Amino acid sequence: MQHFRITQLFELSSHLRAWCVRHSRKHYGFDARPRPGASGQDRPQDLSQLNRLGDLLARAGKIGPGIALFERVARAYADDGFWAKAIAIYRKILRYDPSRSDVERQLAFLYQRSGLPITS
Repeated sequence: MQHFRITQLFELSSHLRAWCVRHSRKHYGFDARPRPGASGQDRPQDLSQLNRLGDLLARAGKIGPGIALFERVARAYADDGFWAKAIAIYRKILRYDPSRSDVERQLAFLYQRSGLPITS
């Protein structure tokens, strides 16, 4: 699993960089990894922030780090039983990188597990 540090965000535009620094500092102490010992109550907010940060990175052209965050968020949602949220994040990964067969397999598993109809 690929982690990125706040120093790698300095290539982004100043506005995006300022947002990333502010949120990473506030939620992760300069490191975009989940805090050790974080309670389950604040986890959905952490996942939402990671998803948002992944969106910003992907829009800024940093597809690799953005996808790494999306994968982490999708796995966490799947592990917690939020199948629909995990499916939505995995589909987002496929929009950015359609060649990911591992993501397609994970989607098939989640669709089967959730009982949701498969959509294209």
